[in-house]
Amino acid sequence: DGDGGDGDGTLVSVTAAAAEAASTPVLRIGDINAMLAEQRRALEAKWATLADACPPADDGSLLSPVELKLSIAVKHLDDCCSQLSQGVDYIEAMLKKQLLDAVGRLVTPADFQRYMDFHGQRLFKPEYAPKPFCFAVRRPDHYPEGTLTIEHLSPDRSRGAIHTSGAIHTICRRVAEPVAPMSFALDAATRVSFTGERFVHAYLAHQFGDPPSPPPSPPPPNWRSPPAPCTSSGASVLMLGARARQFSSFMLLLGRMGPAGTFEQKHALILQNKDAVDIPLMLEALPSATEFRDAISSLSPEQQRFAKAYRAMQLEGSVFGILVIQLKPQLEALLKLPHDALTKEIALTQQLLDLFIQYQIPSDLLTYAGPASASPEEKLEAVRGHVAAIYKMVEAAKEGELHAARQEAMMEQPFHQEYAESFGDTSAGCFLSGEARSAAMSADSDETPLRRNPRSLQRRCSASAGLLSACSAPPPRHSAAQKRVQMPVAACAAGGMEGSSNILMGGGFGASFPAPTAKATPAPIAGPAEAKANDDDFDTADDVASELDYTKIPSTLDAKLLTAEGGAAIRPTTIKVGETWTKRSQKALLGKPKEEALHTEEQQREKQAAFDLLDALSCSGALPIACCSLHVVVAATHAFDQSLLDTVIQQNVNPIEKLERSSLLVATTIHDAPAGRLLRDEVRERVARFAAPELLGGDAAAAGEGAVADLP
Repeated sequence: DGDGGDGDGTLVSVTAAAAEAASTPVLRIGDINAMLAEQRRALEAKWATLADACPPADDGSLLSPVELKLSIAVKHLDDCCSQLSQGVDYIEAMLKKQLLDAVGRLVTPADFQRYMDFHGQRLFKPEYAPKPFCFAVRRPDHYPEGTLTIEHLSPDRSRGAIHTSGAIHTICRRVAEPVAPMSFALDAATRVSFTGERFVHAYLAHQFGDPPSPPPSPPPPNWRSPPAPCTSSGASVLMLGARARQFSSFMLLLGRMGPAGTFEQKHALILQNKDAVDIPLMLEALPSATEFRDAISSLSPEQQRFAKAYRAMQLEGSVFGILVIQLKPQLEALLKLPHDALTKEIALTQQLLDLFIQYQIPSDLLTYAGPASASPEEKLEAVRGHVAAIYKMVEAAKEGELHAARQEAMMEQPFHQEYAESFGDTSAGCFLSGEARSAAMSADSDETPLRRNPRSLQRRCSASAGLLSACSAPPPRHSAAQKRVQMPVAACAAGGMEGSSNILMGGGFGASFPAPTAKATPAPIAGPAEAKANDDDFDTADDVASELDYTKIPSTLDAKLLTAEGGAAIRPTTIKVGETWTKRSQKALLGKPKEEALHTEEQQREKQAAFDLLDALSCSGALPIACCSLHVVVAATHAFDQSLLDTVIQQNVNPIEKLERSSLLVATTIHDAPAGRLLRDEVRERVARFAAPELLGGDAAAAGEGAVADLP
C-alpha cells in the first residue's frame, strides 16, 4: 500500500508475503521511505550522543555541537556517494560481463571497423554500398598495369610492429562521362589538361575515447608506438600503396583539388617494372560544424567573418586528390601512333621513356610525321628509326666529350706509355701516332714529371698541337670491362643491335637499352594539309558535361551536419601526405629487390623526373592527357567521447545506429540522392525508427520506391 511504517522511528521489515506479492525486483515506494526514515533516525541519534559529550557552544571552545553535527553529516554523505559509485560500478561490470558473454569476446575498435565494413554491404543497395579502395590501373580490355590501394594501418603488439589491415571502404560515386577537362600546373608557364575517368570517394572514420589504461608494462625492444588517434591535436594514419607490374609503367600524382576545375599537385612519382611505394596519409580532424558555431557565437561580426573565411579555406583544402596517368597510351598519342601500337613494344617503350627522362629529347624529334594513311607497321618503323638516330647522336656526343676529356688530361699529365695504358690502349697513344708519341716523349726526356710546371707543359702541348691535329687514327678500342660500363647506345655508333639481348635485364628508367637499327628510312615530313589534319587530333570536344565542383563537397556536408541530429559528433578531416615514404624496386629481372626510404630530397628528385616526362608527353601542355584516372577523396570522422564498451554500457548508446546516421548523411551528399533511395528495402523501416528518423520522412521513403536510372 506504500506505507513505510507507523511513525515510531522503527524500521518495518518487509514480510515474506509482501515480497512474494511484488511483481518487480525494484523496491516499493514504502520500502524506500522506510529506509530513509531509518537513516534520519540514526543520524539524529548520533548527533544526540555527540551533543551530550561535547561542551556547550558558549564556552569559547574550538569545537561546538554545530561543527560536530556538520562533520558527521559530511562523513555520512561521503559514505553514501561511495556506496552509490560502487553500486553503479557493480551494475556496469555485470552488464559488461553479460555483453561479453553474449558476443563471445572483447570487441575492439578494429573489430568494430570490420563489422561496419560488413554492415555497410547490408545497409545500402549494391550500387550505393561502400566499396574497398582498391583499383586496377588498366585500360579497357587490357591487362592491368598495376594497382592502387588505401589501407588501414594498425599496430600489432604481438609482433611489435605496425601493419596494414585491409583496404578502407569508401562511399564511391563514378562521375558520368564525358567529363569536363581539368588541369594542373607543371610550372608557372605550363598547364596540362586531362580528362579520363573520375571517382568521388567519401571515407567515414570513427574514433573512440581512450579506455582506462592498465598498469604500464615495458614494451618490446622493437615496438613502435602506434599513431595517435584522430583528434584535433593528433592524427591517425592510412597507407596509400601503389604497385606496378613487370614491363608496365604509370605515373602517380598526389595533391588537393583546387577551384575552377584545377588539381593542385604536390607530389609526383613514376612507377614501373615491379616498383612499389607505400605513402602514409595523416588524418587530421577539424572542429565540427556545431563546435565551430558555438566557438564563434560570442565574437564580434568582424571576428566571425574572419573565422568563417578561414574555415571555408580549410574545408576546400581538405579535398584530397590522386591522379593516375598511364604512360603507353599517352606515348602513342604523342608520337601519332595507332592505338595499342606500343603494347607489345617493351624495349622501344623503355627507350622512349629513357630519352625523355634522362636526356630530355624534344618529342618533335621522335614523332611520326609521315602521311596518315600509312600502315601501323610503317609508322612504328619510322619512330624506331628516329629513336636509333637520336641514340646515335647521343653516342657521338658522348664520344666527343670523352675525346675532349682525354685531351685535357694529356695537357695535365706527361705523355708516358703508362698514361696511354690507363685508357686500355698501348698502340695509339691517346690519338697520337707512334712517331708523334716518340717525338713528344723525347722532348720531355730532360725533365721529370714532378719538376714540370704548367708553363713548360703548356709550351710542349702547343708544340705538339700540329701532331694532334694531324692525327687521323680512329678512337681507341676499349676493353671488355670498359664496354660493360658504357651505355649500350654505343651499339648505335657501330650501326647494329648486337646487344639487344640485354633489353630484358633493365629494370628502372636509369637502365639503358640498345637502340634498334633503322629498318626503314624516316617518312617524309607531312605537308601543310597533313600537318593541319594532325593538329586537329589535339583539339578537345566542346560538348562535354559540366564538371562537379569538388571543393564544395565539404561545405555542403558541413551545412547538413549543422542542422542534423547527431551532427555535432562528425568532424571534417584533412588528409595530408606523410614525410617519409617507402619504395621497393628491382633494377633487373635477376637482381634482388631493394627497399629504400624516400625523404624530402628523394621525393623532390622523383617529382622532377616525373615532371620532365610529363612535359614531354604533353608537348609542354599542348597535348591533353586522356588515359588517366582521378580519385577525389573526402574524409570525415565520427568521434565518440568514451571507449567502445563505455559508449554501449555507460551512455546506453548503440554506436552502430549512430554511424548509420552519419553514413546516410555522407552518402546523400556524395550521391546527391535522398536517403530512402540509397537503403535496402528490408532495413529502411528499422533505420527510420531507430537510426535516422529525420532523414527517412514520408517524402524520402517514397523516393526510395523509385528507380535509380535517373541519377546522374
